[in-house]
Amino acid sequence: MRAIKQREVVIEFERIQLIRKRAKTRLAKCGVCGTDRDFVCVAVAAELFGIVETDLYSFIRTKHVHLIRDTEICLTSLMAAIGERQNGERTRLIGNGSGSPDRSISGSEEKQSGENKYEEL
Repeated sequence: MRAIKQREVVIEFERIQLIRKRAKTRLAKCGVCGTDRDFVCVAVAAELFGIVETDLYSFIRTKHVHLIRDTEICLTSLMAAIGERQNGERTRLIGNGSGSPDRSISGSEEKQSGENKYEEL
């Protein structure tokens, strides 16, 4: 009797889900923007996106997001970095949606391996 080869098909569906989270911000003058902007603590921003702080810092350095005292992020700058397009594609931060930081964002070395934690759309 001849063995029958089996194959597996994986189908992934991507959907947009609106998740509303709140965080307290602090109004301060951004030295780079030159105007008053909302700032949020890096730890709070990481929790909002469901990622770990070290990976958020990596994203901040890569995308040149504005910081005050290396602990507070200019939200205008962060949202612009997330929304910017590279090679015609948008960057997005990926978390698990539950708020726990089991997923992260990082640079190109993980993107090449297929384990990217921030994606170009």
